[in-house]
Amino acid sequence: MADIYSNTTHGLIWLGEDYGDGAAALKGVTAIYEEACAETDNCTRLYETMHDRGDWCFSDRVLSENVDFSAMIVVTKFYNVPWFQRLWCVQEAALPKESTCYYGYFELPLMKILIAARWLIFKGFQVPINLDDHPGVYCAGWIQAVADHDRGFCGKNSIEDMSLFTLLTSSAEFKSLDPRDHVFSLVGLYRRFVNTGKLPTWLQPDYTKPTVEVFRDAARAVIMERDDLRIFHKVATGRSRDGPNEDAFPSWVPRWDKRWSKVSDVSGLALHFRAGNVKTKLNGVSRTDTGHQCSDMNILCIEGSMVATISESTEAMSWEILGDVIARSSIIASTRDMLQRHAAAKRRHEVESCLAMTLCGGADHLCRSIDEEDARRSLDSLSDIMLRTGEFPAVHGSPAAENASAEEIIASKCRFAMQNACIYRRAFVTDNSHPGLGPMIAGRGDVVAVLYGCRWPVILRPRQENGHYEFLDVAYVHGIMHGEAVREHEAAGKPNDVFHIH
Repeated sequence: MADIYSNTTHGLIWLGEDYGDGAAALKGVTAIYEEACAETDNCTRLYETMHDRGDWCFSDRVLSENVDFSAMIVVTKFYNVPWFQRLWCVQEAALPKESTCYYGYFELPLMKILIAARWLIFKGFQVPINLDDHPGVYCAGWIQAVADHDRGFCGKNSIEDMSLFTLLTSSAEFKSLDPRDHVFSLVGLYRRFVNTGKLPTWLQPDYTKPTVEVFRDAARAVIMERDDLRIFHKVATGRSRDGPNEDAFPSWVPRWDKRWSKVSDVSGLALHFRAGNVKTKLNGVSRTDTGHQCSDMNILCIEGSMVATISESTEAMSWEILGDVIARSSIIASTRDMLQRHAAAKRRHEVESCLAMTLCGGADHLCRSIDEEDARRSLDSLSDIMLRTGEFPAVHGSPAAENASAEEIIASKCRFAMQNACIYRRAFVTDNSHPGLGPMIAGRGDVVAVLYGCRWPVILRPRQENGHYEFLDVAYVHGIMHGEAVREHEAAGKPNDVFHIH
């Protein structure tokens, strides 16, 4: 099918019957598309507007008055049409030169529909509907990234090449009958956008292989493709929804078939960190070479440096805790007390800065880099408003915040920055006084390490029987997020540690 779609000059896509809301839905889609055109010079700056140094970002500007908010319900309902979420339909959209969609008697160019979805995601924090409840919007937005040959990942303004990792992680948003489809359905896209040469053996469709082997081999291929460990950012997704065969999966292998869930998974940490000096080499050999030290394909052998062990942690932070003013104030206070116990030599101002940076994960509400002073002022504002009013500040950009003061806007943004960073995590402090945010299952004795090729520190759990480790999750660890631990390790002339991760 990939060859057929690749040679198609114009695709015709049937989305389904219109049950009465097609006109309103397509009117809303067109209005969103026209706003995107107006704000990006007729979409010529679409990629640059929606990306920050190659990573997707979000706008803090509300949708324009030209977009009818009352139409948002039918627009999101339209994107939940099953076609947008079918994994095997991605190549139908991405490979033809252009396509037209039919929804009942209505027709609209596919690219307009896809760009509107991507723009909706870009404005997601300002939309009065929770897009997490409408996965079709995200599916359509990702299809735009691969189908738009001018403004997507492969467009002329893109600084991020299409990669196997991008294909695999994005495929998790879609539905399929067999979990192995999340690897094998990518063959056509991989050949078109990533590697036009001979198809690698691991990607040859073979449905006799167990799912765990298919996913594991794909994970190894991702590591070798870019010589980094970005897959660790994906591993935690779906772990709280483990199936009966989950123990068969090595702890470092992502579930490529599990879509991120707001009600059970951590939010991703910001992407601007470089804790492990991404893509470094040692004696001409990749530090993320996954095969030269261990013959067991289920064990990942990675070089890095041991930083510390966790000595104390707070309670885990759930939606119930972060959504309650008293509970959130309590978690801020308990984290502050923990840091003060382990940082007696630090002045109060330094402790407050460490506290703020830790609880926001080193990023603002849009996952952009934030400095210590801004983080401290933001957390002070949030704490003060919660103490004075017993309520959270109104959501910035909402009608309720129309007359909000500057302090209230800052506090509202801090509320969401903290929520993004802390959900389903717990704060901790290490035996050498580094504060951090780690997975809910982390505890005393777990190891904080920096692995070469990984932009975030990781939390590992020692396996007592053989000195190996289990991967728990990536972490925010204040003071080592920008390569400080690596530079200190190398300056001391210490040999690299080798971690065997099961």
